[in-house]
This record gives sequence, C-alpha cells and structure tokens, in this order.
Amino acid sequence: LDWELKEGATRSGISYSDYNQPIGNDGAFQTDEGDNLNNWPNYALKTYGIWHVNNSLSAHLNARYISEMQGAKDGLSGLEKAVEGTPDETGTANALDDINRVNAYDSEIRINASLHYRLSQSFSAYLFIHNLYGSRNNPRYSEDSGNDDPSPRRVRFREEARSVGVSLTYNF
Repeated sequence: LDWELKEGATRSGISYSDYNQPIGNDGAFQTDEGDNLNNWPNYALKTYGIWHVNNSLSAHLNARYISEMQGAKDGLSGLEKAVEGTPDETGTANALDDINRVNAYDSEIRINASLHYRLSQSFSAYLFIHNLYGSRNNPRYSEDSGNDDPSPRRVRFREEARSVGVSLTYNF
C-alpha cells in the first residue's frame, strides 16, 4: 500500500505508510511506518455450514479466523520510535507492554451457532449463540484513527461476551 496523504494532512487511520504526526507536547513526531492497512487483518477467513437434520430442524455454524493485524502493529512500532528519548518514552513503553502482554492484534478464532426449528408452516423458532467459542477471550478493540498521543488509545479493549438469544416467528 503506497498511501499518500493530501497536502497539509499529518495522519490517517487508513495506514501509517505516510505519516508526519506530532505526538504529545515534547516535539516528537511519528513518521512513516510500514505499508499495511490499519484496523484490518492481513488475512481473514469466514466459513459457514448448514446441516438440515430433517424437514423441521436445521443447524447453522459459522467461524471467523483473522490474523496479522499488521497495520495496527505498524502504528505501535512507529509510536515507540517517535517517543524515544522524550519524557513520554517510559509511559508509552508501559502501554505497549500492556498491549503485548495480551497478544493484542494476534490471530483469533470465533465460532457462532444457531438452531432453526419449524414447528408448523407458519411458526418457527431460532436459538442462536454468538461467541460460542472465542480464542483469546473475544477481544474487542477500540478502532484506531491514528496516533496523536504518546499513550495509544487502542489499549482500551474488552471481552465481547457470549450471548444467547431466541427468536420466534409466526407468519399469517
């Protein structure tokens, strides 16, 4: 990705490949780093499967695999370089350690499932489970619009909970 910013722009949430953003108030600048898309995995795979048990019952399973969020890692690497030798170096290093400790932006798998049961021509029921399985506790990260602060905002993430639901449908 050879991303070029518009004249006068200093950052973009699309890529860190063309960057000249002031970081904090100590004269630090984050400059070009990497050539990957930010907020997007380098590799992604989504699979679906439907099993029709009989005329009334079917099961659905889907899985998602994402890997190498290299654009986000480019931003962190550039941020670390930008604050070297500034008073913000230690605080930024601590934030980056937090990110690395939980393997943020590494590979992840999630699986969802549902059952559909048709009781009659006009009445059916769905049972679904979102995040039936999730590697690494189903992290959900803050979207990153680009670094402009020595402490990256993307440290904020939370577990996306497993959820179970039922849907009843009656057609008349």
